[in-house]
Amino acid sequence: MNFELNALVPYLLGLSLIMALIGYFLGRRKSKRPFVATFLGFLSGFFPPFAFVFLLVLLLREDIN
Repeated sequence: MNFELNALVPYLLGLSLIMALIGYFLGRRKSKRPFVATFLGFLSGFFPPFAFVFLLVLLLREDIN
């Protein structure tokens, strides 16, 4: 299977930005350091299976008060 790198980069960059936004908003509610969640969300966007695991972990975590 040959993948064009030019076709794959915009998809991964878009997913990374979306995961960073989701990580920030969920990180604000569910952690003490939302910027760490944002950074991890951005990095996980480059590896889509890790992005969904990251999202699942944040969603299942309890809110902080």
